[in-house]
Amino acid sequence: MNKPRVLYLSFDVMSMNPTRELLVDVFAELGVLTCFGPGYQPLQIVSRGIEAFIEANGPFDVVIADEYSIQDFSKLGRGEPLRFVIHACRFDRNLLRIGLDYKHFLERYRGLRLLTLMQSDYYNFPPERIDAMEGIADFFVTWGEELILPREAFADTATLPGGVNASIVAHSNDNYLDFLKRNRHRVISCPHFVHPTEGSDIPLTKRPIAWSVLGADYDARIVVRDLVDGQGIPRSGDWLRHAHTILTRLGVNVYAHYWSIGLMRKCFQKALRRSKHSFTCGSVLRWPIRKYFELPANGCTLVCEKTTGFSALGFRSGVNACACDARDILDANAWLEANIGEAQALADAGRSHVLKTHSVPARANQIAKALASIFQGSFKGSYWHRGRFELAD
Repeated sequence: MNKPRVLYLSFDVMSMNPTRELLVDVFAELGVLTCFGPGYQPLQIVSRGIEAFIEANGPFDVVIADEYSIQDFSKLGRGEPLRFVIHACRFDRNLLRIGLDYKHFLERYRGLRLLTLMQSDYYNFPPERIDAMEGIADFFVTWGEELILPREAFADTATLPGGVNASIVAHSNDNYLDFLKRNRHRVISCPHFVHPTEGSDIPLTKRPIAWSVLGADYDARIVVRDLVDGQGIPRSGDWLRHAHTILTRLGVNVYAHYWSIGLMRKCFQKALRRSKHSFTCGSVLRWPIRKYFELPANGCTLVCEKTTGFSALGFRSGVNACACDARDILDANAWLEANIGEAQALADAGRSHVLKTHSVPARANQIAKALASIFQGSFKGSYWHRGRFELAD
């Protein structure tokens, strides 16, 4: 068949994590894309409603929505405004309430409905959000169950007393994993991905800094930073955290402005491309967060704790990554620095793997494969195995 006509219901916003923006690129490669919502269409068109828009611009083969359609709108009845606080946008922030229109439309729409959940915190989903999801979508573009640990597998794990891990465990549940298991036949397993422009082939020998350990203060990252700093080993990008702290004290929400988000993204990328090796982890959850893809894409040696689904996603320690417990980082550093040729081979293989398998074009092809099966009425679910996206038999 020809490429499907796709309608995407969302908001044209920018956040520190570029996944939502890159999803638009995926959908544009997936089919003939039309976006609806504040920022995508003039407000006078949005205010006429989705049905009027479809009547004028449709029909569409598939309608795709995202987290904005399952937001908690309980405050609407009490007169409290809902607004974006961690996104930059060029429209009235209180228009977030239009997400409720999306929800009501999807509840009554009889065409094919997909819901993407690529920027959700799966570990603490409340039951009412699960109910909302199941009522507005036929299929879900999200992490498959092969990428998420059950709570019992990490509940007794801790790295630092009172660290981030403890807080995550305290608020965690298995609601989302249970949802995935009940709905295996409706899940298009979609881990994070990068844009091809994130790729960098700067050789390790031309990178002036040994290490970077970027991102939130997950326990394992704190351990690595302390060990590396304790040995006086140069580390790139630590000033990013200090800049964030200073801006916050000055009253600047760095997550709510295009200029600050753009600046932080550029600085993040620069820090990666100046470092030879970069450590990351997925917290106590062992999640395959986006850094597992963007670090090797940017040409660093990916040094990391193994995630849930590490091998399923095609990562192999000693081949395209270096799996390492945080407490063993100095041993890893000694080996990598003494064997820079082998480290370069790991970095090259990691970059090649991510750009081939976990990039915008790759995700578009994988979702297209699933959609073709859905259109044929034969889709039974999907999963990742040894670096390949597979359809369930």
